[in-house]
Amino acid sequence: MGYGIITVSRYSFMHASAFARVMEAIQRKEGIRPSRLPKDFATKQEELRQFVLRRFIEEKKRIEELLRQDAAQDNALELERAVLEGISLDDPTINNVPAIDDMQVIELDCPEFAQTSTSTPEGRVYGARTEAD
Repeated sequence: MGYGIITVSRYSFMHASAFARVMEAIQRKEGIRPSRLPKDFATKQEELRQFVLRRFIEEKKRIEELLRQDAAQDNALELERAVLEGISLDDPTINNVPAIDDMQVIELDCPEFAQTSTSTPEGRVYGARTEAD
């Protein structure tokens, strides 16, 4: 389709020399001779780079501030929910778990599980063959 792509990385915008190389690559790709450019072209390039950097940094700060506000709102909602549920987030015993005792006895509530009989009805073993068979 005749399109050419030149990748301009963040590094290229952060460093003036890298940005100048990208701009020179664009000029060569488009066949623009340096003699045809205005005399203050390098100055305008640097102004463009600084403008993009300022916008990038301002946008980054704005997004970080929004994220901080969202986190603060989330924390306030969590605290409010905990207070409504009667949980104190400042309680140091909130994460205490009783230690497991090696001699701990588990009592079964269901009598069916409490039976330990392994015999089958009428003492017969199904599926096993005897020598008489």
